[in-house]
Amino acid sequence: MSIAFALRTRTRGDRTSGTMTCMNAGRAVVLGGGGLAGIAWMTGLLAAWEADGLTPVRDAERVVGSSAGSTVAVQAANRAPSDLYAGLVGDAPTVEEISPGRHSEEQIASLLDVMTQDPPPADGALIDHFFSLPTATDLAEARLDVIRHRIAGCDWRPGLVVTALSRKRRARVAFDADSGVPLVAAVAASCAVPGLWPHIGIDGDEYIDGGMLSSTNADLAEGATTILVLQPDPRPDRLFPDHERQVRERAFVIHPDVATWQAVGTDPLDPAVRPACARAGYAQGRAIAEDVRSYWA
Repeated sequence: MSIAFALRTRTRGDRTSGTMTCMNAGRAVVLGGGGLAGIAWMTGLLAAWEADGLTPVRDAERVVGSSAGSTVAVQAANRAPSDLYAGLVGDAPTVEEISPGRHSEEQIASLLDVMTQDPPPADGALIDHFFSLPTATDLAEARLDVIRHRIAGCDWRPGLVVTALSRKRRARVAFDADSGVPLVAAVAASCAVPGLWPHIGIDGDEYIDGGMLSSTNADLAEGATTILVLQPDPRPDRLFPDHERQVRERAFVIHPDVATWQAVGTDPLDPAVRPACARAGYAQGRAIAEDVRSYWA
């Protein structure tokens, strides 16, 4: 069972391909997967840079969001990171999250075990496996409400791309403002962790977490002259496809520091970790602000 969205405009094949072409020049920001901890950490980074007058998500010609990164990409393209940060570190977070109702730590570990097999399974086989996992269908509407509240008041912006995995195509897709997909549906699909959250049905297909084959999908920024990658997921570089590694090699890639990992603990989907992860991200952001400014400029 999935949350279904029926479209009046069908998704365009050229806009939902796995090899979407980026701009020939300009700047790109890539925001990767990492659960609620990742959302908080990336928000902290962006808020720290905003305090120094640096707003890369607003300034970029392309913004690629996958899984947790899809939430941050949409939020930061529409709202001030400082406001988002305040909503995470206040007495009560402004967006209430729900629990998957099962052991998310064990499920995430199981997913990582499958993804890190040597040799790794083919993408199609991995996608088939992800869709075969049982989902918490009873949480479908509650989960959709969470996504609606996360991105309340937000709209598609030019250059914004949200990734997901398609059941029918057995491949990654990239949704944008021209794809005819409601923003809530795109973000919900990108954040639908296999085995934990319901699949998202869009126009006769089903979609799940866009960060499963690649936590960043940085290849969608190919062609940009300046690429800033925020990667909460600790996935080693060897697990990225060759063409994506080539993009990452010339990008400024930022990983969480030690303080952030201590804040994350063992479950990045635990809502309780958000304030500490946001503060850790803010502190890290201030520490590296000049390096980021030099690169971005």
